[in-house]
Amino acid sequence: MAAAMVLAIAVPAAIAELIGRGLLRGRRLIYLVGATIVLALTLLVLGLVAPRRFLSAEDLQLIGQLFTAAPEWRAPALVNGDDYVLVSMDGEALHGLVLAVLAGLALIAARFRREPPPSAGQRTTAWLVIALAILIGLPWLAVDDAQGLGFRLRIAAFVPGALCAAIACGQASRWLAPRTRAIALVVVAALIAANAPRRTELEGEVLAHPALVSAVMQLDGLVSPEDTILVPHRQLAFMVAWYARATVAIRPSDAIPRERRWRLLPRSFTIHGSQLDRALLDALREPSIVPPVGLHSGDPNGLVLISEPTWEWLLAHMKSPKARDYFGGWPTR
Repeated sequence: MAAAMVLAIAVPAAIAELIGRGLLRGRRLIYLVGATIVLALTLLVLGLVAPRRFLSAEDLQLIGQLFTAAPEWRAPALVNGDDYVLVSMDGEALHGLVLAVLAGLALIAARFRREPPPSAGQRTTAWLVIALAILIGLPWLAVDDAQGLGFRLRIAAFVPGALCAAIACGQASRWLAPRTRAIALVVVAALIAANAPRRTELEGEVLAHPALVSAVMQLDGLVSPEDTILVPHRQLAFMVAWYARATVAIRPSDAIPRERRWRLLPRSFTIHGSQLDRALLDALREPSIVPPVGLHSGDPNGLVLISEPTWEWLLAHMKSPKARDYFGGWPTR
């Protein structure tokens, strides 16, 4: 997403600057069009070869899920209706929307002043930043999915918001005398320092339960340094790497030998009462496989370490093809 934001702003700004300076004419313009086509094809190939690292067709599908018919006027970063989680990020999206309007008005007002106008690239950059801040602040942005594009944009609202603040303040300061401008900067700096947060905000932070931390620490020494532990989500990956000092991966790969592959299943993955949950209990009574290792002190399937052959046995003993396909696909987040 960061790369997409840079490309969406920097590339049009650079082209506008070159056109404004008269450097894109005739043959050079043809070269630029050809280079753009080559770049687009290169990105397409990279997305097909490495869809997890570059923009892929799966990522482009997120655009179709960007908006919702039910507006959320508070413009939060995340609203999860299942267990009702609301993350507002201190209203950064709304602040960015207001700053975008102020920046736009400042740019319009600047056209009536008798000063050298900004370059074409600067104008293009400013208006693209304003448009991005307005897009992020729209109440129709879908933010009910932590993996959706709306959520990802909302948590980056500070980027165009800060740039819009710089645009608005920069334009407004030109109306002030140098001494007045210096006094205004001192006052603003003092207000920022006086309103700095006095405590650590926990909004949006994922806190690990102490029992889960203790369970992850039990991994230390259970697998060899040559083995790799597969986990279904990033938070657990960070914990395993930090507490157990083990090699960890989120997605299966043929580069990891089968005999060196382990799976770590948290309760959020096994889902209480699911077929996987029941299959794990059955696996404890199966003598032909390496039994699952329960690491959680309060839940037998709260955090389970299993070998790759045991994982294959679990999938084979699920009665529902739908459940087998779901867990076999190793859904990650």
